Amino acid sequence: MPSNVKENPMLLTVSQAAELLQLGRDTMYQLTHVDGFPAIRLGRAVRINRAALQAWLDQNNGGILL
Repeated sequence: MPSNVKENPMLLTVSQAAELLQLGRDTMYQLTHVDGFPAIRLGRAVRINRAALQAWLDQNNGGILL
């Protein structure tokens, strides 16, 4: 697996997304229940699509680059 994929995965864990956005893990879990938020549920696991998160931020908050 190329190191770039490992450093910049397509799907983020809730903890990884929280760290990127400088939010608490509990706050990030709350966001996963907001309509339109790009959370994906794979069984019990929750993942956040990195590109879709950027698009969601652009539409809802003026955006930042992840």
